[in-house]
Amino acid sequence: MIRTENKAPAKMLRRVLALSVALLTLFGCFTVSAADIEEVPYYSYCYWEGPSRYEAVPMRAMYEPYAKINGDSLGIPQLANAEHIALSHDAKELYILDSGNSRLVIVDTEDFSLIKTIGEIKHNGKKLNYEKAKGIYVSKNNQIYISDTENHRVLVTDKSGKLIKTFVKPNEVGVPEDLDFRPTRVTMDSKGYVYVISNGCYYGMLVYNQNGKFLGFHGSYVVEQSVVDTIKGWVTGLFMTNEKSEVSQKKLPAEILDIAIDNNNMLYTLSGTGYGQIKRLGLNGNQTLNHKFGFQSQSGDLINFGENPMAYWHKKQQYTLSFNGITVDPQGFIYAVDQSRGRIFMYDEECRLISAFGTGFSEGDQVGTFLNSTAIASSQDRLYVLDYRAGSVTVFGATDYCKMFKEADVLTIDGEYDKALLLWQQVSKLDANNQRAYEGIGKAMLNQEDYEGAMKYAELGNDQQTYSQAYKVVQKEWLTRNFWWVFLLCLAGVGGIAALLVMSKKKKIFEIKNAKLRTALSVPIHPIQAFNSMKFQNNTSVILAVVFIVVFYLAKVSQDLYGGFMYVITDTSNYNALFTLIGSVGVLLLWVIVNWGICILNEGKGTLKEVFCMSAYSVTPLIVYSVIFTAASHLIPATTTSTFALLSTIMMIYTVLLLLLGMTVVYEYSFFKAMWMAVLSILGMLLAAFVIFSVVLLTQQFVTFFVNVFDEIMLR
Repeated sequence: MIRTENKAPAKMLRRVLALSVALLTLFGCFTVSAADIEEVPYYSYCYWEGPSRYEAVPMRAMYEPYAKINGDSLGIPQLANAEHIALSHDAKELYILDSGNSRLVIVDTEDFSLIKTIGEIKHNGKKLNYEKAKGIYVSKNNQIYISDTENHRVLVTDKSGKLIKTFVKPNEVGVPEDLDFRPTRVTMDSKGYVYVISNGCYYGMLVYNQNGKFLGFHGSYVVEQSVVDTIKGWVTGLFMTNEKSEVSQKKLPAEILDIAIDNNNMLYTLSGTGYGQIKRLGLNGNQTLNHKFGFQSQSGDLINFGENPMAYWHKKQQYTLSFNGITVDPQGFIYAVDQSRGRIFMYDEECRLISAFGTGFSEGDQVGTFLNSTAIASSQDRLYVLDYRAGSVTVFGATDYCKMFKEADVLTIDGEYDKALLLWQQVSKLDANNQRAYEGIGKAMLNQEDYEGAMKYAELGNDQQTYSQAYKVVQKEWLTRNFWWVFLLCLAGVGGIAALLVMSKKKKIFEIKNAKLRTALSVPIHPIQAFNSMKFQNNTSVILAVVFIVVFYLAKVSQDLYGGFMYVITDTSNYNALFTLIGSVGVLLLWVIVNWGICILNEGKGTLKEVFCMSAYSVTPLIVYSVIFTAASHLIPATTTSTFALLSTIMMIYTVLLLLLGMTVVYEYSFFKAMWMAVLSILGMLLAAFVIFSVVLLTQQFVTFFVNVFDEIMLR
């Protein structure tokens, strides 16, 4: 039995610990991060949504294996190189493509008994062999489509084994001459269009009508080239000869490996690795899946479906996640099978991982484990997974928990929150780690105007959008009840501050006598005067500048850790304070060094000390923003267009303006020359970052080379 626990407690303790380690990071470069999950030990688990999708938590089993179909159970010779499976449209028959024996095995899904086998296909007195065929599909009228890969054709036969028609490589204009038509998967939509995946074809699926006429390609993947990939390729190319560069591998689009179709006639395609492995195709072949969570929505092309990290170790051997089978059940849930680890990943239509289960590592010897899982099919409450090496099909049945969850999830996606409430409450009682249940309860309570309850469960489920909607109503009701008290308190506060300022100015109560501190604090208010005081009256202090930088860093960390829930969800167990240090203090110090180096070569008259102090004092607006955000983010309801986004932009522009004004005084430049030098400084920073990246990359390759050489020597 899986032990579950609520994730809500101890958040404050985690934040305090994370802030403490952040302080240590500043001086000792410690990193706050959980140990990388190399192998998740749970039979069933999911990833807790939040700032990232990478925190694995155990959960109750969605599906449980209860039967295994193989040659022995059917009373026939063992399956040899079984490549694919398919269900009839009424899900009463399971078709197994036993390629090694060039036969189809038809199984009754009620009692898993053998119905019949179909061997060679008959056509005009001849027998057609389909050994090494890769895919199978069964139409509504029980016509069987076989992707006869090595014979470059798709065979269509009836249940008696009589050939009906054949699909071959099209000869139409627009079809590349070098296209090697080697079909691996085939399916048909409700309008009768036939979609064929051809091995090694990067143009997309080939589309035919029922008469075999080629209509075009559909759903091709595009090459995604990140900035890091571009830089890495350019750096590597610098050290290649022309011959090596010509023969080096070019990045190709992802190859479509499998295809499925849902009850709404939507096509789903699958690629093996990378991001956006699962696509739901629109009319023009574009991705229509979107990952939705709170205010955030991003294209399915940016989602890493499956495991994180994509590569993991098991018994000193590295495995890389590699999908090779996909199916969609009648309720719209998506299932993809990873052949390298034998995991089955279950998603809803919002790209939310519902569950991951099954296992293998090529060691499967029990029901529910696999040697090499290669295909998957689904019905209402069952999954069928083909194990190529074992020559068997494992049957998984949905648990009562799964049926309850699926019904609740569909109702929630459809906006039927009240109907889903009772189901979600039962799900959360069975499994406290089910985040989707907390979200569902929160949405239902919001719909029922139980705003306090909605906030409670939305926070448990990390649902910022529902929490903000409920909080907005609660805040409005509270202000309505306490308007006069709030008004009088604000009036008294404003009056008190005004009186204090007047008295301070007359009697100089809060006058800062230290000239250097007074100069540093006056930069945002009187920048020209303050910078002139620094330059010509020597009112600079390295110690004060360091204090400003430390405060800047701590303000950024506090913003990340203590910002209001409506805006910030920090995974404290995976928070890396070193990244914050590099992104704030590191960038600032790089600016100081590069800017001083460039300006000193262009008639600049500032010293490194002056530039350092000027830059440190100029980030005051960013410090103020972080403080305001940390406090006000607990009070101001979040919307899709955040007030803080505007404030952040204003403070960033103000900081840039202070830096430019500081350059005009410190280097004795005109404003426009200061702008030009700032542009050159930014380009210099990019160049410096590129050099650092290149050195790190080459160092890694150098170390890898020597490790490989050492391994070769040891093996010999």
